[in-house]
Amino acid sequence: MHMVPSLRGSYEASPPTLVDHAIRDRRWAQGNMQHLRLIAAKGLCPLSRLHLGMGALSYIVPTILGLSLLVGLWLTYAAQPHRLEYFHDSRTLFPVWPIYDPELALTLFLATLGVVFLPKALGLAAALLDRGNRTVSGYARLIGGVLVETLLSVLLSPVQMLMQMKAVLAIMAGRDSGWAAQRRHGRRPALAALVRFHGWHVATGALLALACFNISWHVALWMGPVIVGLALSLLLSWWTALPLDPRLGRLLSTPEDREQPAIVRARDDRVGAWRTLLRAEDGAPAGARAVPM
Repeated sequence: MHMVPSLRGSYEASPPTLVDHAIRDRRWAQGNMQHLRLIAAKGLCPLSRLHLGMGALSYIVPTILGLSLLVGLWLTYAAQPHRLEYFHDSRTLFPVWPIYDPELALTLFLATLGVVFLPKALGLAAALLDRGNRTVSGYARLIGGVLVETLLSVLLSPVQMLMQMKAVLAIMAGRDSGWAAQRRHGRRPALAALVRFHGWHVATGALLALACFNISWHVALWMGPVIVGLALSLLLSWWTALPLDPRLGRLLSTPEDREQPAIVRARDDRVGAWRTLLRAEDGAPAGARAVPM
């Protein structure tokens, strides 16, 4: 048994809106969390156990990250002195200065950036080295697409983190997600539905901003991407549900978008044949219908 990182000839459309993505992700979270019971089962090879564990961790880790942010904010608030005391009760000739370690903070910041952006950088480097992209337009499209995708990912990640936290906590509470059919075609959600879905995201962003500024503007700046992403969640959800602008579509296009694969062309031809047959046989006796093969 082995894992196939890029399986060709198989295509599944992504959910058309962020709300639909959350509905599908809730089902996937429940399925992956259920796999935790199978990791210790007898007869599985190590790679299968790793695969099951990675699926569950993809939902557990965002939950841990969200809780760690809350704990970090609380610890930062608790560590803030209400009044600086340079001389304690013990007798001393020298003041006790507050201890700051900017080098350690910078190291943590750079390490965080490396963990988050290194996979994207490696993917971009691999794409730039591909012979099919060795043109000025190919380089510009790749670099521009990565920058746009990175910006959207940074803004949408806090929303997805909260959605996955909510899903994991609901699963641990025993709430079932059900299995409704997934919508495959885009339809812009109503404003009232977006407000109901993202209202608590926006409220969480506002409370987080208030808590951070209450500590210091440095903390608010550090948490800026999370705060902005949550505050703009409703607007981002509405905008990403709109039909894609052609220029942005070209920038974010994949090779399969620019040159349709044979299996997709065959699917379109078959769908067209079925539609033609159904229109031709509309009103004809049932026994006279033929099925295209």
